Amino acid sequence: MNKCEIVKRTCLKVVQKAKFIKINPKKLDLLAQELCETPIKYLAFEEFDCHLSSKDKSFEFIIDYLFVLDSLNFCFWKSDWEYDNLALSLKNLHEKNPLLLKPQSILTWDLNFLKSSVFSSKDFPLLEERLRILHEISEITLKNFAGEFFNIFKSAENSAVKVL
Repeated sequence: MNKCEIVKRTCLKVVQKAKFIKINPKKLDLLAQELCETPIKYLAFEEFDCHLSSKDKSFEFIIDYLFVLDSLNFCFWKSDWEYDNLALSLKNLHEKNPLLLKPQSILTWDLNFLKSSVFSSKDFPLLEERLRILHEISEITLKNFAGEFFNIFKSAENSAVKVL
């Protein structure tokens, strides 16, 4: 089965069980109609201050940043701490030491490091699971992709399905 289909099915199950987030189909239809009628200027990834910029960072470092960011940002949370905070926290961690976002370094992270260095010492939901996911993807990357997240993309031959 196509892994993107697995993601879609999983997302559907999550939406159906969600307690704090609901999708209003009427509002969604209105938004879709508005989007079709209104020209939109999309911002580039690096136009957001919370993201690393490819203007002064290598593509490999951007990939490291995105793997860690996406591994940690796997669900909604009820908090005043938002995606921008997570993205900026990882950007600052990278600025401090770019190697901290490499798989070899991530395997040295413990719960205390994750909470204090990434989540600003907040009591954040599912920290243990977030750390487990980071460790798992790092171990797989070390074992199968010569320790570089970038090699996952190289081996995928421009296929998002293969990356999954």
